[in-house]
Amino acid sequence: IHNNRPRNYASRGIHGFLGHHGIPPAELESVFDKFVQSSKTKTGAGGTGLGLAICRQIIAAHGGAIHAVNNPEPEHGATFVVRLPRSRALAEAAAA
Repeated sequence: IHNNRPRNYASRGIHGFLGHHGIPPAELESVFDKFVQSSKTKTGAGGTGLGLAICRQIIAAHGGAIHAVNNPEPEHGATFVVRLPRSRALAEAAAA
């Protein structure tokens, strides 16, 4: 978990391992689209490709943001960084 954040935001990195390969760079944004899964997903676990889209909508509703970055060491997968405002007033100001 990293804590590099602007003063008005609480940021947390949520470490997710995607087959120990991360997310292909061209897919770092599209994995948040509805019904999209990374091409590196080969576990056979199924899924609909809605989880990250739902996360992004919930976080945005709270005035925050989420994005994915690959870790420098490929075996450490990707990190999903969530930023949420510290207060409702800040969330409402960000939405305006």
